[in-house]
Amino acid sequence: MVKHISYTQISMWLRCPRQYDFRYWQGIKIRPVGVMIQGSAYHETVASYYKNKMKKMPVMEFELSSDKIMTSDWIEDTFSTSWESKLRGKITEKDADELELAPEEINWEGAEPGRVKDQGIKLVKSYIYNIGKAIEPIKVEEKVEMDFGSFVYVGYPDVETERNIIDHKIKSRMMSQQEADRDLQPISYLMLRNKRDFAYHIIIRSDKPREPVIVETRREVEDIEWWRRQVGLYVAAMDTGIAPPNPTSWLCSPKWCGYWDLCRRE
Repeated sequence: MVKHISYTQISMWLRCPRQYDFRYWQGIKIRPVGVMIQGSAYHETVASYYKNKMKKMPVMEFELSSDKIMTSDWIEDTFSTSWESKLRGKITEKDADELELAPEEINWEGAEPGRVKDQGIKLVKSYIYNIGKAIEPIKVEEKVEMDFGSFVYVGYPDVETERNIIDHKIKSRMMSQQEADRDLQPISYLMLRNKRDFAYHIIIRSDKPREPVIVETRREVEDIEWWRRQVGLYVAAMDTGIAPPNPTSWLCSPKWCGYWDLCRRE
């Protein structure tokens, strides 16, 4: 029986129930890739910035030169500390999923780890200078729970302001407005916080970061009620213990699914 559920779990179930089986029921954790280390350190550094901002701590001073953004050493120090801790021990994902790892277990996909780290620092600097300075957070990565009776829905929104909920994304391409309006993550967090407005803060992964972009989307009351019903249906399906593979998913390939070989053998 499912006792705790999150958007992360539902998202994986919808992509492929068999993948969910391997990860959550059997507890098999796949080898993480280097960009996961980068993304986790990015989120942690931005979260630290916003937490300090709520405490009115003046951790940032910026100057804009002709070719680069100059900041205090705070970003580099904070990112490096997060980066090193993840290489030594674990990546802690929101929604209570943890990936235990050792440095030799990381798949760098042919990239130089130092370059991946330096790129991540540049991404954080670009985000904070271009967007972060203007945001006034009231909550940062605070755990939220909603009791559904037989199970509890859990979430960790990146940032909450008086007006909306914000989620940080590092992506290889920009998210379209249509994608944002169709995505299930906004409705999941908006349900937990009883808000209507959601914003993706997106930066493209590059050695020379472009200016980050905000993509906003909204969900109405009827949308939230619809999602409540779907959550119950998903959990009921999970409780059957039946988890067939989804071969039509774009993730169903040796390149994109770490469980590919195991799934084929079974």
